[in-house]
Amino acid sequence: MIATLPRSSEPSAAHRFLLAKTAQTLRPEFSALRHTNAHFIIRLHGNILGRHIAGG
Repeated sequence: MIATLPRSSEPSAAHRFLLAKTAQTLRPEFSALRHTNAHFIIRLHGNILGRHIAGG
């Protein structure tokens, strides 16, 4: 099925290169941000659950 797709629907070499460079540049910031957000969300949910269980 994929082999029958017209060539024009594929990203160009330049587009692929730009996407790769962008992903490479942003990956450290994104992973750090995701890590921070995960910790924040876990802590927030822990506080809410803790209060709920304690009856506060």
